[in-house]
This record gives sequence, C-alpha cells and structure tokens, in this order.
Amino acid sequence: MRDSEYSTIHQGGHLFQQYIVDMWASADQTRLAFLQFNQGRLRATLYSGFEDWLTANKVGNPQDLGRCVLLPSSYIGGPRHQQQQYQDAMVIVGFLKKIDLFIT
Repeated sequence: MRDSEYSTIHQGGHLFQQYIVDMWASADQTRLAFLQFNQGRLRATLYSGFEDWLTANKVGNPQDLGRCVLLPSSYIGGPRHQQQQYQDAMVIVGFLKKIDLFIT
C-alpha cells in the first residue's frame, strides 16, 4: 500500500499527460464527426453567405468541391467562433471607449 495523497494515474507524469491529450483529441474527433454527419439536422444550408460565395466566385458545379462541412459558432476554435469572439470584443471596446492596450 502506497502512502500518497494523489491517485496512481496522477503519478504517471508524461504518460498521464499523453493520456489526457489523447482523450481530448478523441472527444474532439467525436464532436467533429457528429457535426459532419448531421449537417442536415443542424440546418447547415441556412448559413448565409456560402451559397452567395459559390455563385460570386463562379466555382462551377458545387459537387466538384467535395463535401463542405460548416462548423457552427459553438465549436470552439472554428472560424465562426473566432468571428463571434472578435465581434464581442469590439462591442466591449465600443462600450468602454478608452482602451489603452488591446492584445489579440
């Protein structure tokens, strides 16, 4: 019987850190797979701008592009999430008026 205040898994050091990274990657892949296979249920066709972009850039047949998966703003790290965070920051700047330092 070992006398320690931490569980055995926390004493693994780098192996425990690798386990945490692998579990996070696995959860993220599961979430991305859900978003990919449920685009219809997520109403991905209602996202504004995508169809306009296709016609404006004269891409041709959209089927030639492959399958496009649009990430919602709830997916952290996605472009829509970053745009939403930027817009929130600009509202804060507009409300406070005097900003000395704005680090991105």
